[in-house]
Amino acid sequence: MADFDLDLDALAPESKKVKLGGKIIEVSPPKFKNLVSLMKTIGIIEATEGGTSSQVDAIEELRISLLPMIPALADDDTDLSIEQLKVLLQFVMRIAQPQEVEQLQADGYKVGKVEKKAEEEVSAEQSPTS
Repeated sequence: MADFDLDLDALAPESKKVKLGGKIIEVSPPKFKNLVSLMKTIGIIEATEGGTSSQVDAIEELRISLLPMIPALADDDTDLSIEQLKVLLQFVMRIAQPQEVEQLQADGYKVGKVEKKAEEEVSAEQSPTS
């Protein structure tokens, strides 16, 4: 018999792999502290005006924030374009979100409130506007 009542390790999402610079690198799902750091950095980037030195600093902070999940980013020969960094960040955020939440969103539920959108709202959002 186990010495615990709840096995949270069984719920941990699996690592994923991405190709970068011809190499396959592992991307670990972010832990809570990593998510907080990423969200703060994203907020700083969004709050700064394009091309400023503070935005460049924020982008470097973002790279540093990703290191616990993607240690390969510390390698001197691993470099990312801004577009690659943006897509990698989206990927990391997506693997942080449980599949159940993604399915709820796909079914039209507002996550957090767990209420289903009216069918008319969903239809209106999907149909082209005149």
